[in-house]
Amino acid sequence: MSTASLQRFSGFFLIVAPIIGVFSAFASFFTDTSLDAPASNFQETSWIVYNSLLFLGGGLLTFGLPAFYIKHLSGSHAKLSLIGTFLYALSLLLALPMAGFLISILPYLADTAPDAIHDSFGTNIAIFPLSSFLLQLIGSILICIAITRSKTSPSYVGILLLLAAVLNVCGIAATGVTSSIISLLSWIFIAISFGSVGAKFMKS
Repeated sequence: MSTASLQRFSGFFLIVAPIIGVFSAFASFFTDTSLDAPASNFQETSWIVYNSLLFLGGGLLTFGLPAFYIKHLSGSHAKLSLIGTFLYALSLLLALPMAGFLISILPYLADTAPDAIHDSFGTNIAIFPLSSFLLQLIGSILICIAITRSKTSPSYVGILLLLAAVLNVCGIAATGVTSSIISLLSWIFIAISFGSVGAKFMKS
């Protein structure tokens, strides 16, 4: 496979993955995404669908990040972009185990040991989502700085990524419809940012 084909392949995921994330945000309007919800909630189809879409969107987005970095390789702040992209990818990789836990293990606990559910989130499991949000924020800041200074992409690409990361951090304490709205806005910003870069690779 040629370099151009690899770039188009990676660029395709920059477009598709955030769209899946947007669908997951819409799905959150139809289920209680709070971990304080009744145990029976974790066995509902809507819960599985919501977290499965999150898992799929985040997983596929990691395949698109190489194309995103290549796009900004020629800039004067390539090293800054590399560090930012690496941290952003790491944030996704930390989020995936948590999503896998919510899809597979949590429904099992809800059926066999519902009292153990809230205890499980007092353990080291909580480090995965918290670290993911923090790394995404730091990575987005570095990417935003690199893009706005090097002009390898329109400034809105970096700004929207940063806004999405800030929304995700703010959404940690949000619940209900507010949490769903924050998630939707975040994924829309990510879709516009990454999608605009992916579209350029698809046309090349």
